[in-house]
This record gives sequence, structure tokens and C-alpha cells, in this order.
Amino acid sequence: MADEWTYREEGNNNVVFTSINNRSILRLPKVPKVKKSKEDRHVYAGHDAINEEIEFLENVVYKILSGLRLTYRAERMAITKDFIRKLSTDMNKRRSLQNNGMDLDDTVTYALKMPNFCNAVVPHPVVHHPTYSTVLPADHHVADKPIISIELRPKTCYFPVFDEAPCEQLKDRCFFCLVQMYKELKHPGTKHTRYCPCDLYSGNLKRMKVALLELIACPQRYLSARINDTVVYSQGILNKKIPCNANGMRQKLATDIFKEVISPVYGNRDGNGLDVFLDAICKSLLSPIATSGGEKSSVGHWRKNNSQKRRCVGAHYEVTDSTYRDDDVKEIQNSSETNILSFLDSISSMKEIPVALVESMHQKITDHAILHPCNRQNVSLSSPYNTKEWLRASGFDSFSNGFCSFDGVGRDHEKFADILRKYIVARGFNCCSIIITLQKANLSSSSDEPLDGSTVRLTDSAGNVYHSTLSILDLYKDPANQIQKYCKRERDVLYFLNNHFSNLKT
Repeated sequence: MADEWTYREEGNNNVVFTSINNRSILRLPKVPKVKKSKEDRHVYAGHDAINEEIEFLENVVYKILSGLRLTYRAERMAITKDFIRKLSTDMNKRRSLQNNGMDLDDTVTYALKMPNFCNAVVPHPVVHHPTYSTVLPADHHVADKPIISIELRPKTCYFPVFDEAPCEQLKDRCFFCLVQMYKELKHPGTKHTRYCPCDLYSGNLKRMKVALLELIACPQRYLSARINDTVVYSQGILNKKIPCNANGMRQKLATDIFKEVISPVYGNRDGNGLDVFLDAICKSLLSPIATSGGEKSSVGHWRKNNSQKRRCVGAHYEVTDSTYRDDDVKEIQNSSETNILSFLDSISSMKEIPVALVESMHQKITDHAILHPCNRQNVSLSSPYNTKEWLRASGFDSFSNGFCSFDGVGRDHEKFADILRKYIVARGFNCCSIIITLQKANLSSSSDEPLDGSTVRLTDSAGNVYHSTLSILDLYKDPANQIQKYCKRERDVLYFLNNHFSNLKT
């Protein structure tokens, strides 16, 4: 029933609601109010958008994630127009004015339902905290350890291929850093993050903390923090607390605000409390995600340390910080166990295909499917999904398998389809979010205490013991007919930057 759900937050394309008992969240697509006709609305969301997404998740993404120590599952939930109308009423009462230009899409018949990953830590339930309160399930007893959750959108260490030789200012920059340059040139005076994904993915504790501090300084859509599921830190909160003319003081002010909201729960206001907390975040991101025993992951070969093979000039390679011990860094760098960052980095490597090749292959298999309808399923990039074919294509094999050749006919198109399936999977993970939930273990907690399969026990640099869970969500799939649009978007960014700096040189 609609009265069991209440407005939570919204992004660019979706609105999220939370259940009254705080156990589940519901995601629905939204469309601009100016899109009145059903035909126009299909361009934005589509009547079968949720069904298509669930089909892709269940038959491809969840098969890849199976056997990993992550929480991720979502399911479809049937909804009616009356249900959507009641949610819209609640949403319009609670949302900020800046979001009023969008409505819930009333053409969809399903919503995406998933657990509230921000409370996904066991064995201790959420606690009523004097500052940060939440609604607790009736069967939960009150513990003395609140839960903090950090949501990250880490992006990837993807290095694009320019159609023409790039200017010197653009060489050896990851696409994320190039996009930040593009935004700064397109919108002078606006604040943009100095975060570089290559720092976070490096596995080096020093650089990882620098990456997190950059996200704290300018979180945008890439970082937020909750305590007992109450938002305590986000770009919106930061904008209200830091004056517009702060300029050079912005980073320090932002860090102080983050420390202020986190310290009462996870560290002292003075000293190195923030550094200790960031240490716990890093340790969680670097914890092994391959489970011992049970179902083995469908994808068994991860490419390690890919982010260390290309150096982004926007990253922080020269970091000196006495709070890090060399043995800590060496321990992480020498680890042979797969963590969520190395896993995501491996998947992002499947996107390292020149845009011109992606466009050419997509056009060739589109034409092939029209001319040879009997072979359409073999080159299909949409539902119904053949799990075996998609997993085989997504086996993280090297791109140097002869798939680049455009000579010949017949099976070449199936090879092109395999490459594009890799590309689609990689794009699906490209904008994913990671939610790190942490809860301090009780002093009486034993290292032998049984934990849920997705929960790990870790110790920060100050000796505090935590229970931690990693969740992954927002694994969207781009519609196959939108591949050309996304390729054009990337090309436009690269062309604009190259043209801008070429003109400066001239």
C-alpha cells in the first residue's frame, strides 16, 4: 500500500521512497513535467524500463556478482496509477523546490524494490541516537552502537581514445578528470571536485585517503554520509553551511563539518579521529569479497592493479603523510585477494574500446540483424538475455583476441556482439554506488562470533573493531539503441577539450 512508503530522496532520473519500518526502499523513474504525451515519456523512462532493468540484473549482473561478499539484490514490485498518485502527493510535500520540474512517470507498472542497504550491518541492530534518530522495526532491540553508512560513487579509471592526437594538456588523464575540466570550461566559476578515481583504486592507503578527502571537500553526487539512516553529510548540507565566498577555505571548512558530524559517534573531535575513521573506510573497501566455500562466482578471473598501469596526471602520486605506516601500504599492495575496487576496476577494463570501434560494430550488427532476422538473437543486446552468452562475453578476457578485425562476415558479427556486451556490462557498473556500513563491535564481541555472510570484521589504525558490510547498487543498463548517443556524448567532450586547447596554442 502507498501509505507504507514515504519520500526519501531523488537523483537525476529516479525518485527513492523508504518503507515506514525503514527496512526497504523503492525506486521509481521520473520525467520532466513538460513531457505530457505517453510517447514522449517513453523516451525518458519507457513502459517496460523496470522490467528490462530487472531482466538484465537477474540474468547478467547478479550472475556476475554471485559468490561475492556483497549485498545487492533488488526485485520488481507491481504498482498501479493510484499507487503512483499517492506517492506523488507525499513526494510533493517533502521534496525541495529545485526538483519540482519533474514528476513520477505514471506509465510504468513496476517499481524497483530493494533492502535499505544503509542498515545492512549485523549482528547489532540500529540504535536510537540522541542526535540521529530513525524508525526501528518492532522486533529490534536497542543496541548501543549506531550505524554509519558512507555512499560512494567511485566512477572508474577509464582512459578514452581521442579521434585526433590530444593536446599536451589532455594527455594521460582519465575520463573523469577530463569531464571535470570540461565542466569548468563550460561553466566558469562553479566548484568541481579534484577527486581522481585512480587514487581510490590504487590500493595505496595514502592515496585512498587523499581521494576520500577530496570527495569530502566537494561531495557533489559522489559522496554522502548517514548515521542511523539520517543524512548527516551531503553536498546539499554543505551548501547551506559554507558561504559562497569561502573560496580557498572551502576544503578546510568542509573537512571540519564532516569531522563535526562524524566525531561524536566514531572518534574524538580533536586529534586524528577523522584519519582513523577514513582508515576504517579504506579497510572496508580493501577487505576480501570472495567468500570461502559456497557458490563460486560466475566470473573467476579479475585483472589486478589495472589502475596502476596508467598514470592519470590528475591523481596524487606524491603523497607524504606520517599517519600511514609503510607496512600498511605494502600489506595492501601485496595482497592477492580480490576486493570491491579491484573487482570494479576489472569490469571497467571491458570498456576500454575506442568509441569509433563501438559505433562501427553497433551499426554493423544492427544492419546484420535487419538483413538476417534468423540470426537476430545471436547478436541481440537486449532481452531476453542468454545468461550463458553474456557471461562468456563478460569473462574479462583480453581485448586482443582478434575481435577488432572487420574482415569477413557471418561469425564476425557475433564477435562484435560479444564486445558490445562487455561494453554494456562495463557501462552498467560505471555509475554504480557503493554503500559502506560500519558499526563498532561491542567490547564483549569475540573474534569467533559468527557473522552474516556479507559482513566482515575489521580493525582500524586505532585498534577499534568494526562490523562492516559492502553493498552495490545503481547498476543501470543503457538501452542498446542508446549506444550511439553515449558514444557521441564522450566524443563531444573530447572534441570540445581538444579544440579549446588547440585554439589556445594557436
